[in-house]
Amino acid sequence: MLNPLYIAVSWVLLQWHRLFEWMGLDPDSGLTWALSIVLLVVTIRILLFRFFIKQVHSQRKMQEVQPKIAALREKYKNDRQTLSQEMMKLQKEEGFNPLGGCLPILLQAPVFLALFHVLRLVGSDKAAALSGEYGWTPEQAASAGQAMIFGAPIASAFSTDPRDLANQIPGASPTATKIVAFTLIVLMVAATYITQR
Repeated sequence: MLNPLYIAVSWVLLQWHRLFEWMGLDPDSGLTWALSIVLLVVTIRILLFRFFIKQVHSQRKMQEVQPKIAALREKYKNDRQTLSQEMMKLQKEEGFNPLGGCLPILLQAPVFLALFHVLRLVGSDKAAALSGEYGWTPEQAASAGQAMIFGAPIASAFSTDPRDLANQIPGASPTATKIVAFTLIVLMVAATYITQR
């Protein structure tokens, strides 16, 4: 069902990778693959920016009308039907939809699931699917699977078993993998916090 999305995410990722290769970066470098992934995420955020702005406006509107909602709940606490009608009336008067804040999440979730799916295939025994269905060459799939950044394979995770890591990529460091993964988690949390502020 999400196959077209997997193909689209793969295509954008490969276009960024080709651009960096064209700019003279080593195509097998972890830096090239990491930058390609980062710019893929930036591309997705730019495409969904308009919906993000709507989400922020919807959240602000909800905060503004929260006292009115609380007053309605207190006034009609024993009459659910009237409360529901009054809430709908308030929403119409104030011009907001409480579900409007969910739209960007609903649009982003499948895209980021597709990104996770594609990256999960990198470096796994299912990497052949990348070169089959998703338009990667076998060389690109192998390159991404072997790419490392700061001693950590980009195809690994915080929870990757050190024995599996050593079997996948010679020279990969379990400690470096945990440090890089933890640092990326902290950066992600900080970026999300700053974006929301």
